[in-house]
Amino acid sequence: KGSGRSVDSFNLFESMGQVREIFEKFGGHHSAVGLTIKVENIAKLQDHLNQATLSQHLTFAEGLPLQIDEIIEISEVSVSLIEQFKILVSGYYGITEMDEYDLKVYLLKDIENYIRDFLEANPIENFDYKKNAEDILDRVSLKRKLQDSLLVLHWINAPIEIVLLVKARLKSLS
Repeated sequence: KGSGRSVDSFNLFESMGQVREIFEKFGGHHSAVGLTIKVENIAKLQDHLNQATLSQHLTFAEGLPLQIDEIIEISEVSVSLIEQFKILVSGYYGITEMDEYDLKVYLLKDIENYIRDFLEANPIENFDYKKNAEDILDRVSLKRKLQDSLLVLHWINAPIEIVLLVKARLKSLS
């Protein structure tokens, strides 16, 4: 079983429909397909798709075309400093819940350093950091903390293995 996605310039459904006989099940539309295929037919499918893209002179050497719907200023999408702080702290607490990660202590230190650097670069006047952090610890759900930890992990360029562990933990909560 599998699925496929395509670019606008290649009608994947039409192309794969030309070899419909090699599929157990097949369906989709212009840019996406779903299929069930026997292992022995995968090479036939690969050959067909390679030939189809060559015959249409498709090249991706310059990358895929990017469709821009609207240009906006970065200030229109920025998150407030207080919200960023809350996400950082919530994400930190989410990682503290990840017992299955052996290197957690090092990751937590990286997040602490990131938070420290963030606060040094972005001081927030009249804001009680400690009280807000305690409120997050006590009042924010584990699910939200883990969701926020995914953002934090992205910001600090954490290893993919911890991202996958957090996602698995989130899935287990659902």
